[in-house]
Amino acid sequence: MDNKALLYIYANALKFSKKRNVITPGLGSIYIGPFLKSLHGYDYTNVLLSLYVVDNIRNTEVRERELGEITSNDLYLQADEPILVLDDNMGTGKTLSILSDKIRAIGKKIIQGAIQYNWHNYKRVEIGEKNIDRFDPRSIDLLTPFDYPGHKLLKGSVNALKISGKDYIEFMKNCGYRKDDVNDFENMIQNGEENASFCDVDLYGDGLLGITPKKTAIAFNNILKSQINELDCRHFSVSNERKTRSEDDRIS
Repeated sequence: MDNKALLYIYANALKFSKKRNVITPGLGSIYIGPFLKSLHGYDYTNVLLSLYVVDNIRNTEVRERELGEITSNDLYLQADEPILVLDDNMGTGKTLSILSDKIRAIGKKIIQGAIQYNWHNYKRVEIGEKNIDRFDPRSIDLLTPFDYPGHKLLKGSVNALKISGKDYIEFMKNCGYRKDDVNDFENMIQNGEENASFCDVDLYGDGLLGITPKKTAIAFNNILKSQINELDCRHFSVSNERKTRSEDDRIS
């Protein structure tokens, strides 16, 4: 979860009336807990569990171990309210499913979700380009319209960035993950909406599509989209006007 601005937007929207405990799997989601602790005072626990671990033998061993043996602390044991089980991104949903089962096994209720979803791969499965498992949007409490481009695209973007910023921008534009007329967050949502809509997933509860997520997921989608629409994009890019003003201030 390297995009701290996106993480802040997500965490800022995830405010409950009562204090919550947060559990996050693997390394990719390791910043989620500290952000929620800072913003809302939630206690957090990280779990040594991810299906993306290269060493499959170690990964299998970790999955078979008891929850208390792979957690960074035991704060979740004192939780009275449902525990937030949050990942940085979701493709198949298997990591979150395994972790959620472990938490339910100790008698705790959960609210589960992720920050980004691989809506692109969700569509590719739909049209037969890929034959893999995919998450079920009807089983997720906190859905988002944020499209996750996948590891291969991120690898290519890093390689382009090593050449120059211009090469990086052109690479992302060619892949459809950067546009001139909208900021990156709006573009991420537009990609998610397009892919989800193609697969008949009703992200916002409009009643126009066949696959209806949970009410909590629909409500959260609407909150996040509203927050993105209200963004002053000047916070995320420096315009020529602001550059000029700063230079004038420095000269004076």
